[in-house]
This record gives sequence, C-alpha cells and structure tokens, in this order.
Amino acid sequence: MSKIPQGEWIAIAARYAKGESISRIAQSYGCTPPAIHYILKRSRQRSAQNPESRMNGIQDPVASQLRAANGPALPTPAALPRSGLPHNVEHAIKGGAPIESRQAAVRPIEHRPAREPGAPTPGQPGQPAPIRQAAVPARALAGGLDSELHGRAEAAIAAFRSSFDDALAEGSPIVRQRLRQAAADLMRVAARTTIVLDRLNAMAEREPARLPDRWGWNEGR
Repeated sequence: MSKIPQGEWIAIAARYAKGESISRIAQSYGCTPPAIHYILKRSRQRSAQNPESRMNGIQDPVASQLRAANGPALPTPAALPRSGLPHNVEHAIKGGAPIESRQAAVRPIEHRPAREPGAPTPGQPGQPAPIRQAAVPARALAGGLDSELHGRAEAAIAAFRSSFDDALAEGSPIVRQRLRQAAADLMRVAARTTIVLDRLNAMAEREPARLPDRWGWNEGR
C-alpha cells in the first residue's frame, strides 16, 4: 500500500464532506478505511490548530471544502448596518419617510418578563409543563440498515482492530489513547445500530397486532 501524499488530503476531505463513505474512498486509493479515517482526523486537527492563518486572511483549503459542502455561513454582525436597524428601516428614515412611519419603524419592543416553565399563559387555565423526552439523533431514527451504516461499521471495526494490534505491539500512552478513541467510535456505531433495530422491531410488532381484531370482525359477520 503506497503512502497517500498530503496533496490528496484536500480531495479526500471534500469527497467525505459530500457524503461519500470512508470505505469507498479507501478502495479508490487502494488503502484501508483506518488510513482514510486518520487523514480526516489529522485534517480537522490541522484546521483547528492554525488560528494565525485565519487571522491573516488565509483560509485552510480543507476547511473551505467542508464549509462549501455544508452551505453558506450565517451573516456576521459586521454585515449589519452601523445603526443596528434593518436595511429597509434605515432606508425609510434616510429617505424622508413620514414621521408616523418612522415612529412605527423604530418603536421599541415592549419588554415582557420571561415566563417560568410550566406557568399558564394569560387567559388560559393552568396546565402542567410537558415532560421533555430524551433527545434522540434524528439521523439515527430516520436511517435504517443501509449501506451507509454498514460502511461506518466496517470502518469502526477496522480502526479498532488496527489500534488494538498497535497497542499489543507498543504500549505507549499515545497508542493506548488511539485504541480508546477507536473503541468509543465502535460503541457509537453499535448504539446507532441498536436504535435502528429497536425501531424496526417496534414497527414490525405494531402491524400484526391489528390482525386479531380484523379476524374477529369477519367471524361475527
């Protein structure tokens, strides 16, 4: 297996940001998924540890590729007008709009004290606050046993086995930390697989439960 030059790291990060799986990228370069996983991890670390380039106006190419794939960034406060008002309001004030319009445009918003959770709104009877359920990743609920989950499982298993072999051969703290990270990634994939299986089993059990009622209705006729 030939070593992947650093000049290809930008292309690898761009392909992964567009949704291509790690296993497919590894096949195109003739290497293992852990090698691609290591390149992506190093690219993110290098982008996070290079603040001087961002201060001087030099953008990291890997971060630029990832931002381009994720869509445009939100507008910064510097993009707002100096007056702090929206552009249409500021234009109406400068253009000599009527006094009534200007007063309505810049009328301060009435400050209202924040309601405590569970407090009833005016004109409505008191109701208990709804119980918040534990947040479950929407991607894990919407996904299924597909090729994307299979590719992540393959990459996590391969990285765990490779890190375990390295830890057996060399007992340094850095190698053990890599094994710990690989184990955490593998457990995350296993947890997501468990969520998908539970959802599929619940859907399968919900459908046959309606059959006895339908049969009893036919027998009564």
